[in-house]
Amino acid sequence: ILSYLNNYQGKEILEVGNVLSQYFGKHYPTVDRQEKDYNAILSDIVDFKSDKKFDLIVSISTMEHVGTEDDHARGTEKGEIIPDKILIAIENIKSLLNKYSKFVFTVPKGYNRDLDKKLCCCPNFGGLNLDKMICMKRISEDNQWIECNYTEIAQEEYGKPFPFANAIIIGEING
Repeated sequence: ILSYLNNYQGKEILEVGNVLSQYFGKHYPTVDRQEKDYNAILSDIVDFKSDKKFDLIVSISTMEHVGTEDDHARGTEKGEIIPDKILIAIENIKSLLNKYSKFVFTVPKGYNRDLDKKLCCCPNFGGLNLDKMICMKRISEDNQWIECNYTEIAQEEYGKPFPFANAIIIGEING
């Protein structure tokens, strides 16, 4: 993600989910339903509208919560799962992109089974219509990672054998 941010320096950038400021001190306009950071726009990404178009939209470990019991989506009961909400969110994000721009996101494999199914080796990556997918596999407890193909992480579980993510998918959608 930092590489993308460096390549888009000086361009219009939006973050979905307030993560960059927590780890890297980077502050970009951010859409987040819960964060009250000074830069955050309090909105669900499926509802967010803007007259401004963006050259790069990034999301780190946020999209896996969309439509799940963690989501607590406006208008739904706590705990209600809405598996296709991710598709609605991505369509809305695509509408915020300039021509020749990108949406890049990371999600941990195994955290959201419905999203995992949409990301498996199906045509067009299960309806997400990704232009590129990179898979990373955690190989040590001290957080070392290697790039691999999807078949090498297909059976990876969240939290096993190491705490938290053991495989990460990086998705890219071009505007």
